[in-house]
Amino acid sequence: MKNKVNRAPVAKKNKIHFIAMLFIACLFSSQLNAQLKVESSGDVIVSKTMSFGTTLDTCSVVNVYKQSMSTQTYYGVNSHVCTRTATLSGSVYGVYSFADGLLATESSSTLRRIVGVYGKALSSSSASNKFTAGIAGVATSYRGIGVYGDIATASDYTLPASWGAASYAGYFNGNTKVVGTLTCTSLTQTSDARTKHDITYLRDNALGSIMQLKPISFYYNTDNKLFNTSDVESPAAQQMHYGFIAQELQEVLPNIVYIGQDSLLSVNYIELIPLLVQVVQAQQQQIADLQNQVQLLTIK
Repeated sequence: MKNKVNRAPVAKKNKIHFIAMLFIACLFSSQLNAQLKVESSGDVIVSKTMSFGTTLDTCSVVNVYKQSMSTQTYYGVNSHVCTRTATLSGSVYGVYSFADGLLATESSSTLRRIVGVYGKALSSSSASNKFTAGIAGVATSYRGIGVYGDIATASDYTLPASWGAASYAGYFNGNTKVVGTLTCTSLTQTSDARTKHDITYLRDNALGSIMQLKPISFYYNTDNKLFNTSDVESPAAQQMHYGFIAQELQEVLPNIVYIGQDSLLSVNYIELIPLLVQVVQAQQQQIADLQNQVQLLTIK
């Protein structure tokens, strides 16, 4: 009698589990148009396509592909979200990822990685007709941005309402750091008069300040986390460079020396150009005055 009492709840529980699993299997097979296979290890194998959405007209679909037979393209996750409403009052996200590590226990000995979206592209060959990117963003609309980066506090991490009337492949709002060599076809700095106030033309000879500068040649240290481990053999890390020591330059021209969040000092070398131009102009004027004096002496 005791054994019968113990077996009955177990049998009833197993029956409930079986009915629940059968219901879930029917739901997936009827609504998701997918083929599911549960391995003995508990892994669920999805073949062909798995879609979420009632009909194709909902235009809100998440697909997990093994292979697209029409284009011979492989997808990990293909997300397509759009709206057909006349007016859009909210936002539309193809993929929305939120990584919350605010409550994680901090440890000084362990590197914590809290990443919203992590992309890694691997390739075993170096074929010339191959494009490999961990994360790729393309903007095809007016006022669009391919990749947007911002710095915000824990309580203010929403996208901006507007960023102007232009389109950009990349837009970074905040301090941006590049470890290694930055290569570009043109490097500009915003200099429009409409963006400036309290403009003062340089009248004093900057020769005194320029003469105090101490140009140097140097090599970068590769053991102070300035370069990534994979970049220590790059030309930027190995070849000789020319410049100034920021601490020395700070004593002469403090306005072009900046302190980073990592406490390292950096120099805005572009702002040395106006000072050098002013020195050349002043020297050229001195040369012209001396030439005029020489001519007067010759005439006499």
